[in-house]
Amino acid sequence: MNSPDNPLYQYVNITGLDEGPLVSIDPDSSGFGLGNGGGASLQRLGWQITSSSQNALDAGNYLEFVLTPITGYSLNINSVSMQLKRDGAGPQKVSLRGKIGNGAWSGDLGNTASINAINFLPANFSFTGFSNITQTVRFRILGYDANTTDGKLFIDNLGFGPSSSLPVELVRFNAVQQDHGAMLNWSTASESNSNYFSIERSSNGTGFRPIGTVTAARNSIGFQQYSFFDERPAAGTNYYRLNMVDQDGSSAYSPVQAIDLRNRQVVQCYPYFCTDWVNLKFATPSEERIPWTIVSAKGRQMLSGTLPADAETASLPVDQLPPGTYLIVLQYSAGRQTLRFGKI
Repeated sequence: MNSPDNPLYQYVNITGLDEGPLVSIDPDSSGFGLGNGGGASLQRLGWQITSSSQNALDAGNYLEFVLTPITGYSLNINSVSMQLKRDGAGPQKVSLRGKIGNGAWSGDLGNTASINAINFLPANFSFTGFSNITQTVRFRILGYDANTTDGKLFIDNLGFGPSSSLPVELVRFNAVQQDHGAMLNWSTASESNSNYFSIERSSNGTGFRPIGTVTAARNSIGFQQYSFFDERPAAGTNYYRLNMVDQDGSSAYSPVQAIDLRNRQVVQCYPYFCTDWVNLKFATPSEERIPWTIVSAKGRQMLSGTLPADAETASLPVDQLPPGTYLIVLQYSAGRQTLRFGKI
């Protein structure tokens, strides 16, 4: 479920709140919340009699909610706030625990909250360790010290702060192949305390590493246009993303763009006629190990090996080959490249 009102939070999906009526989503500058502050609230029934938050976790005495950032964005959460009330038999104490992705559940986050049986009282759980998260985040509200097994807990004005917001409002980002590399272009509609853009590249869409930076406008209203030229893209498909970094060090990722460079000549073979060694020169170091094979004109495999990752040059021994024409086949994960040379 997405916030309909505030574009800063449209990339956060909230699920898991199925224990009672979801009244409204109320975003503001410090985060976003659930509930309307009135009589309606989230309710969890049937709390068992447990004496600690760990016992409550083990017994299933919790209400879980899930935040999932849309691909390309990250979450920064340092507090969860809410208003709590119980009936006479409901849990008297509440703790909060969290979990990132498939990791382990944390210990109690912040202080334990004591619950009033008459009025809603505010509870705020402050913590660290949930910054720049691109995976699903789960939080569990753990209730314990209940008097009976049929008590009720009421939760209103549930909020997360600060949820991540982009240091810039990115409106366009694309990657275009050019004769000698890849041109990246992007535009922003506004920027607030932005610092710089870190351009990152990957050959498989998961393992990214920085290849350059561009200084941001810091504070602006109106369109700003940026570009970056990658002179040495890898063979095959190249994946690009922007890491948009704020003045305070917080950051968020752009969506990923991909271009296919399988037809681009990324390796030079020299000299064409050789006696002992044939040399390879890469336009850009490969991010992966590259298996190679030397094949005769009749298709017979003569030699083979593997080039290390990040190699810029390589020399292959050919002194044992009989004179003739040969092919060097480089096998990438995204395709292959074939080079020709002559042995004399």
